[in-house]
Amino acid sequence: GGLYRVMVNPGRLGETAADAVAAIVARGQGEGHDDLELLVGGAWPQSGALARNLSRVAGKLRSVRHVPHLVSQLGSPDVGVRVAAAAALGQIPGDHEGVSALSFALADEEAQVRAAACRSLGLLGAGPAVQSLLSATTDTSPMVRAAAVSALVALDNPVALARLRAIIVEDPVPTVVVQAIAGLGHTGLDQDLTMLMSLCTSQDHEVVKAAARALQSFDAHRATAALLGLLSHDRWDVRWAAAEVLAARRDLTALGPLRASVQRENDTLVREVLEDAIARLEQVQLDPPDHHRPTHRGVAG
Repeated sequence: GGLYRVMVNPGRLGETAADAVAAIVARGQGEGHDDLELLVGGAWPQSGALARNLSRVAGKLRSVRHVPHLVSQLGSPDVGVRVAAAAALGQIPGDHEGVSALSFALADEEAQVRAAACRSLGLLGAGPAVQSLLSATTDTSPMVRAAAVSALVALDNPVALARLRAIIVEDPVPTVVVQAIAGLGHTGLDQDLTMLMSLCTSQDHEVVKAAARALQSFDAHRATAALLGLLSHDRWDVRWAAAEVLAARRDLTALGPLRASVQRENDTLVREVLEDAIARLEQVQLDPPDHHRPTHRGVAG
């Protein structure tokens, strides 16, 4: 009870109290009762810090019995409560009414609510929400578009692939494009390999790093060549990302260029990653051939 009363405080104090309440209530969930209902009663508050923190508790408890309350909070006049309720619904697994409610929340007037709804739909693996998420990729807010794209990538639905490719070409905001690039990382299609290789020449270093990471699953030697080219990039973090991917790809043709790169690399962190990549590939070289055959379908180099 004392902790519950502290939950009326905004900020970290109320959130910490909410986490403590969730931990205590969780211990008694297997006993056939709900201590949260005993504390709150049948009607939850609809605004203020207490309402936000109740959503936080419900999300941590991950119980479907709280879904109706969270769905009700999606209609709160308090934007912060709507965001908290949308986020909490994404933490409650299962096929429940919260999925439909989150899809409706994609039409909320506040971008942060729409973004939270997108993220939760992705966390829930809500396949029926694909069309709603596709529509959200044209949202006026870059934050919502990025969240919608991230959710579509998490759902891994082939229906979304064409839209992801279009976003990479058309969207002017790099953070949105970066999310879409991740969706091309496991297709094994030649058109996606070509697109990812071209993105390695982008002027935006975050786009380049995303493209490098997405190339990891493509077995074609053209992918290796594109990654090796990034070892001469001006930015240390791009070189670092390329070296990590090269190590994970287990393509022994990269071993010689990596050895040459480590000799000219001036950045200490990048040198460490290059040396690790060389050590890992040298270990692959010592293994029997069957141990390092490609495991992903790719395009012949």
